[in-house]
Amino acid sequence: MPPEGQTLLRVQYRMHEAIMGFSSQQFYEGKLIADESVREHTIEELPGITPSSLTSRPLMLSIPRVPVMKKRGTIFWKAGK
Repeated sequence: MPPEGQTLLRVQYRMHEAIMGFSSQQFYEGKLIADESVREHTIEELPGITPSSLTSRPLMLSIPRVPVMKKRGTIFWKAGK
């Protein structure tokens, strides 16, 4: 598609701002923003959830990655152990 036919929808309505930050930086040059309605939401806002240190902040999962192959100067990654 030609550039003049493309547009970026900058506001997302699904993820906490801290979680969305990875996608924004890696894929959208830091241009995504979280809507105010989800910017700071946590799981403890759901019915039946007891507040705790795990439910009062976004859960950030870190999966180690290891290089698997280099092709024409590009390193491909996969999840490590």
